[in-house]
Amino acid sequence: MEKLKEDRNYYLVFLIGFVPFGFIYGMFFQYDAIKSLNIACGRKEGNDTSQKSVSYLIFFLLNMVTAGIYELYWINQQGKRMSNVGDAYGIRREYIDPDRTAINSIIISYLMIILGALLVIIPILGWIIYLVLLIVALVMRLQAYNKFYSDLNVLCRAYNRELDGIPSRPEAGSARALHSPVEKPVLPPPAPKIAPPPAPEIMQAPYVNPPQPAAAPWHEGGVLMATGQYAGSRIQMRPGETITIGRDPARCALVCESDKISRAHVAIQYQDGFYMVTDLSTNGTISSESGRLPKNQAVRQRSGTSLQLAQSNESVRLL
Repeated sequence: MEKLKEDRNYYLVFLIGFVPFGFIYGMFFQYDAIKSLNIACGRKEGNDTSQKSVSYLIFFLLNMVTAGIYELYWINQQGKRMSNVGDAYGIRREYIDPDRTAINSIIISYLMIILGALLVIIPILGWIIYLVLLIVALVMRLQAYNKFYSDLNVLCRAYNRELDGIPSRPEAGSARALHSPVEKPVLPPPAPKIAPPPAPEIMQAPYVNPPQPAAAPWHEGGVLMATGQYAGSRIQMRPGETITIGRDPARCALVCESDKISRAHVAIQYQDGFYMVTDLSTNGTISSESGRLPKNQAVRQRSGTSLQLAQSNESVRLL
């Protein structure tokens, strides 16, 4: 089965709309959104098709006939549908707008535009008020629509995880994601060697076999998720061991769900007292010791250093 798109950006749709024939991209964007909604939600709804979205062609025609009113109805209904299905996937608390309050912002933005249009009869001042209301309404509308399609990205990501064989966990009041960090077993240090007893004295020349030094135990390292999805979770590391943090469960030991985190974001190798950190991401990794790390280049970092992953709320402290 084909995986669904996870990186929709409504702001990009708005900007491309100003380019000649940019409306074609917006039409394809909406077509793909409707298709993905029906596939991702249908997986949990089974034979219940009462909430299924109409096709894009019918959506387009109804929206034209009703001068955009049908789109408000569609967003309200499909938003509630995503929230209900989110419980089955165990992702409702990952939504930006789980209670679907964005529809209120859209309605208010339209009322502001209507009010501004009525005030243009006031000379000069009326036009100023109208422009201010128009700008505020546009910003509110863009933010509300982007929340809806960002939550659709979250839903599609949960659907794709199940295609990869990662089962969902229906929510029961927990805000944890599907993957929980697994504490790796910590092996005890090797037992020190015991020196053999001194050799017996020899008449010609007394000789004592010097005791051999005990083998130095390896020192434990690790990472602590300081903030974000797994705040407080700790993974211990042995010298030479490497862990990777990112969104791809096939490549990463610690899986984060934020859209700002790359599939493989950062690799951390413990070197018995210090760490070699390699940024693999698109949005970057910032070290409290040396600032923004160069991409694909291992940088030596000391214990106690904090790593901020992109502009997300995910941060790691090197132990």
